[in-house]
Amino acid sequence: MASALASEASRLVGQLRRHTRSGDLAAAESRCFDLAELCRGRAVASRQVLAAGGMKALAEYMAAAVVHWQDGPACTRPEEAALAMSLLVQCQGEEARRAALACGAMPALISMLTCGGSPQPACRTQGAAALALSFLTDHNEECSREVLSASGSAISWLVQLLSISSDHDMLEAAMCTLNNLVVCGGEEAAGLFADAGGLSALSRSLSLPPSMQTTTMLLSACSAATQLAFESGPRVESLAASGAVSSLARLLRHHDADVAARAANALCNLAADSPERSAAILKAGAVPPLLHLLRQPPGSPAVMAAVLALQNVAANLEEAC
Repeated sequence: MASALASEASRLVGQLRRHTRSGDLAAAESRCFDLAELCRGRAVASRQVLAAGGMKALAEYMAAAVVHWQDGPACTRPEEAALAMSLLVQCQGEEARRAALACGAMPALISMLTCGGSPQPACRTQGAAALALSFLTDHNEECSREVLSASGSAISWLVQLLSISSDHDMLEAAMCTLNNLVVCGGEEAAGLFADAGGLSALSRSLSLPPSMQTTTMLLSACSAATQLAFESGPRVESLAASGAVSSLARLLRHHDADVAARAANALCNLAADSPERSAAILKAGAVPPLLHLLRQPPGSPAVMAAVLALQNVAANLEEAC
């Protein structure tokens, strides 16, 4: 079985490489689709694709396809390559991330996300790039730094997707990538995010109708809000003024306990050392659901987050009195 998979992986990767280098991008796109199907949910197959040089072949095709994609909608599109990359990283983790860094996949994905710098409406191709970047940057500082090094352009386009898209898969991919960048990139990433209009986009993602939200997107949005509220300054004030407080207060009642816990963490940081923000949290009706979270099992993340949030709010309001 393993030898048959190795042979098939080598055949498809070889054909992808030949079609790309000969300029037959339509045929190359078909091989990207075949590689994605081969890797889908199959760890052994994805390992064989990676060993055959699949990541590099996908990156070469993607770089060529992005150029032709801008010529019009009838031209080949590189989203199948981005999907195959996503599946490789899902199955092979750090090994696939190292391969992506080594073969130039990150610049190709960033070019795909930013449409090569030309104005484009939010589309499936950009969503596929954001999805691949979300897997690559997940708890990986080196991949995150590669994205941040693109002069902030990648963050600007991700914020644009988060601001205008109505597709929940695209929203999830953009939010997950932005959260990864903010968490790994520290002050630099937080500044780029805020400068690109990310605070209002984040507030929008927290307040969207449930039909447009996914649990994964909400977890990432609350995590980003927690990180952005960690330090004092104008950025935190802008986040609080964006409507995020009322949205986070509503999420304390979310059916997923992890979402509620992360919303409590964000409110805890927003309340820290600020009677004004603590008063806003009280006004948003956050105290009753925070108290309700205390009914969760002792020591659970939700209980710990609720206790800290309530402590911050109470201490600040007592000081104000």
